[in-house]
Amino acid sequence: MKKQFVIIGASAAGVAAAARLRMIDQEASIICISDEAEFPYNKCFLAEYLSGLKEISHLNIKSDTFFEDARIELVLNTKIIKIDKELKKIIAHNGKEFVYDKLLYATGGSLKVLPLKGIDAQGVFEFYTLKDTQNILEYAQKQTTEHVVIIGAGLSGMECADALLGYVKKITIVDMQKHVLFRLVPEDAACFLQNKMEEHGVLFVPHTTVKEIIHTHGIVTSVICSDGSTIQADMVVCALGAQPNSQLARDAGLIINNNLVVTNSFLQTSDPHIFAAGDVIQTCDQHTKKEVKSCTWPDALMQGGCAAFNMAGIEKEYGGVTIIAFSEFFGMKFYVTGNCKEISMSHTTTLRKTADSYRLIVAKSLVVQGFLLIGNSEHFASLKRSLILQQQCDTVIS
Repeated sequence: MKKQFVIIGASAAGVAAAARLRMIDQEASIICISDEAEFPYNKCFLAEYLSGLKEISHLNIKSDTFFEDARIELVLNTKIIKIDKELKKIIAHNGKEFVYDKLLYATGGSLKVLPLKGIDAQGVFEFYTLKDTQNILEYAQKQTTEHVVIIGAGLSGMECADALLGYVKKITIVDMQKHVLFRLVPEDAACFLQNKMEEHGVLFVPHTTVKEIIHTHGIVTSVICSDGSTIQADMVVCALGAQPNSQLARDAGLIINNNLVVTNSFLQTSDPHIFAAGDVIQTCDQHTKKEVKSCTWPDALMQGGCAAFNMAGIEKEYGGVTIIAFSEFFGMKFYVTGNCKEISMSHTTTLRKTADSYRLIVAKSLVVQGFLLIGNSEHFASLKRSLILQQQCDTVIS
């Protein structure tokens, strides 16, 4: 009897798992379910699509005919509302049921949304999905849109600001933290970035966030910040990053920690028939050996492929993540990994700054522990290689 594989989620991990399962088992039934209406796309390219650097067709994870050619059933615009572990089936919002032998939980994340007064005004958007991005683009292209306020100075906020530069006159980013990319970079690097932002006409306002959105006849006109100031705004974009979509797993009784689905080294959850991968899982950082949130596209791809082997009965261990955050904004490439923010006395640092670049390398006993590259990225490949080789060495020794 052919196996029934069902995947909740059609982003990096889900699609990678579906493709690998088909390679492993030519006869199995494979169903990949997405709660979005759009063909599976790469979220990493949304800012480039918003800026006009990529066409919408360039966002597709696979070719238009991939799912049909691979005999994988792609179910779009369908939200799963219940996992029945006892009957080994899942139930969608429309009442449709999907029975499985093995299930992959790859639901990813969703945007953190602030409960703001005026959040429903025309001109207020989220920046997370393709539909969000299309709505922002359509509104930004209006001649009346000149001033934008972006809530959140993380990677999403920075990328959104950069992408909107060609459409509007003024962009202001607000954040409760004292500098941009607060969780990723030290204050000195943030100052370098903020100077570059200002050169491009982007203002950063620290230690505050939007408290209320003011609108006239339902159309946004300004925002009131938590510090009491008012900022003119024709458009407001919430770019606060993602939180894992783990509630469905929690409701099903799977083990959750810090809002993340707990898996073993085979990406198996507390239920032996359910596996999990992508931004929704807790995994091990290969460098620090700490349990962390999985949050990068390459790691999700690897996890999806690894989970597929185990779902098909072929044991394959997943060694954990090497988290390297990468992006590009304000004309500069950006890479950061390891601990570049809280540096102890036992670490040595190498810092080099120019007018257009910033490079920080953190080492311990001559071994690279982390690095931050802004602008000039010519040493990225060698630094990444040295970090991964050390991780592999540590794994062998341990």
